Amino acid sequence: MERRQFMEQSALASASLLGSSSLLAEGPKKKSKDLSKPENPFHLYYGIHDGMFKNSAGNEFTDQLKFAYDMGFRAMEDNGMMGRTPEAQKKIGDTMASLGMKWVYLYLIKVVMVQIH
Repeated sequence: MERRQFMEQSALASASLLGSSSLLAEGPKKKSKDLSKPENPFHLYYGIHDGMFKNSAGNEFTDQLKFAYDMGFRAMEDNGMMGRTPEAQKKIGDTMASLGMKWVYLYLIKVVMVQIH
């Protein structure tokens, strides 16, 4: 191969690569994803605890439940539920029922899930 032919082919190859990469870079415009609200919930029932989201949703546990639901969580774990007042228990239960969330708790090794009705 002659030097002249090599230089011409190299220049053409470089130009075509640069041209195609700039077209790919511009590509179809996609909407930016809002990561603050997931499109799909988690596939597992990750149970949140009271206080996990107090910096994001405030001190009220029902607000934390709503925030967690918006973030993709579909379960709550609260081993101290029996220590709460009946009014607080009802408020938490009503919030969970309206969101369709489950209450999970660990008993030794067995995982138990309860649907709130």
